Amino acid sequence: MEERQELDERLLEYGARVIKLVEALPRTLVGRRIGDQLLRSATSVGANYEEAQGTESKGDFVHKLQIALKEMRESHFGCAFLSELKPSPQNDWQICLTKRLSFGPCSRKRSLKQRVKKK
Repeated sequence: MEERQELDERLLEYGARVIKLVEALPRTLVGRRIGDQLLRSATSVGANYEEAQGTESKGDFVHKLQIALKEMRESHFGCAFLSELKPSPQNDWQICLTKRLSFGPCSRKRSLKQRVKKK
């Protein structure tokens, strides 16, 4: 349970950091488009993770975690993309990239099976 709470907190922190970074983007067409997509993907990671905690079947649990992982990958790409376009003096985008959570191992079938067994 402690591990879950820690991941909950990291997902919340990740979403909040991305929200702040997107708010700082210029109000140009590109800034709005990329920022909007990044905002949706980064904030949905935690929502999908939370939804997985309330699933009724192992298959649905695995499916929700896979969706969360896809959203994490998409938001990671968005941060990398913006890092290339708009280098920040404080290196905020780089911090966003390094804050990528240790959520990746959940995508491996073996790891998923182990997590499902624990549920």
